[in-house]
Amino acid sequence: MRIDPRRSRQLNRTIILQLLREHGPLSGYDVAKRTGLSRTAAYNVMDELVAAGLVQERLGRSRGGRRPVLYQLRAEAGFVIGVDLGGTRIRAEAFSLREESVAVSEVPVTGGGEGSVLGSVVEAVTNVGGPLPGPVLGLGVAAPGLVDAVEGRVLQAAHLGWYDLPLAQMLNARFGWPVIVENDTNAAALAETRFGAGRGHRHVVYVRAGTGIGAGLVLDGQLYRGEWGVVGELGHMVMEPEGALCACGRRGCLETLASVPAVLHRYQTLRGDEEKPPFKDLVARAYNGDAHARVALREAGRWLGRALGNVANLLGPSAVVLAGPLAGGGPLFWEPLLAEFRHRVLSRAAGQIWVARGELKERAAVVGAGQLVFERVFSDEHEEWFASLREEDGARGEPSSLEDDDGGENGGDAQASVGR
Repeated sequence: MRIDPRRSRQLNRTIILQLLREHGPLSGYDVAKRTGLSRTAAYNVMDELVAAGLVQERLGRSRGGRRPVLYQLRAEAGFVIGVDLGGTRIRAEAFSLREESVAVSEVPVTGGGEGSVLGSVVEAVTNVGGPLPGPVLGLGVAAPGLVDAVEGRVLQAAHLGWYDLPLAQMLNARFGWPVIVENDTNAAALAETRFGAGRGHRHVVYVRAGTGIGAGLVLDGQLYRGEWGVVGELGHMVMEPEGALCACGRRGCLETLASVPAVLHRYQTLRGDEEKPPFKDLVARAYNGDAHARVALREAGRWLGRALGNVANLLGPSAVVLAGPLAGGGPLFWEPLLAEFRHRVLSRAAGQIWVARGELKERAAVVGAGQLVFERVFSDEHEEWFASLREEDGARGEPSSLEDDDGGENGGDAQASVGR
């Protein structure tokens, strides 16, 4: 079977770009060794990537002889912008090609409805995208509610006033960049898997417990969206069939037992009055000896631990990451959660599953939105981008020659992670 030389070269470029993304800077010898390419083939591809401005050379540390030439992604070759559509504010963050955060903007959402929120999105994106010293390769948006990631549509985000909104199309028309739209919990799950509490794991259940309870699933290193794109509705797992009425119309959903509103309602019931303090205040009261607050936190932990045990038995993850306000409940919340989780999970896996609090906090969704674009950029779909950079090369001039850096294990520090 004859291999198309152009296709072979394209695949080699993709492999080397992905390798430098994960492990750069590397010497030409290391690139050839890790990819299985001949040294001649590896150097030919890297020379092409250097000429296109995607990769740059730098001098590494000497180990007794000549200082080696190392290859790394050129940060200014392109930028990605991630956006998190929060309920009260829009956060936009720009990342270099080496996935370093280079600019952040937060714009408040001052009114409801489609126009007001979109205006805030455009403002936040313009704030970070305008001053960038290189092309924007794509825009990733983490949106709440029900999202059709394939079509880039927000099917339902009630608190934003959006229903069947072609968000990717609208933002592409405004900025001219490729746009990816994903559910915010899914985006956060991807970020925590790449850079947060789930890093090093390929099967991760990410749960955010706050006003509601949602989950994002990363299975075999990839986001799992299901057939219809509706997955992770953990808050509507029925725990008590005859329990309290949920907003969804069913009874006994997990959200009626282990969400922030459920904890506050339980606290009111135990006290026998109408006082409903902010959740942070309730946590403080619990640790200052308020018996009712302590009971409310413990009960929520037990219910959530029971639900997570059921999920673990079904999916077999190697890590469970919990984020959101409830994750800040401290030992009064976590100890019963972990005890119930270990009790529910089948014995073989009970001690093997890593359970941890999310590390990226409010940045998780925006980092994940950016990651979705980087995954596209570093896939074999990057050829259009590569061709455009070759066309611009003459106008831009040659990229900078050897940088001099004498630190780090490979002759320089590895590129900074967007999540660190």
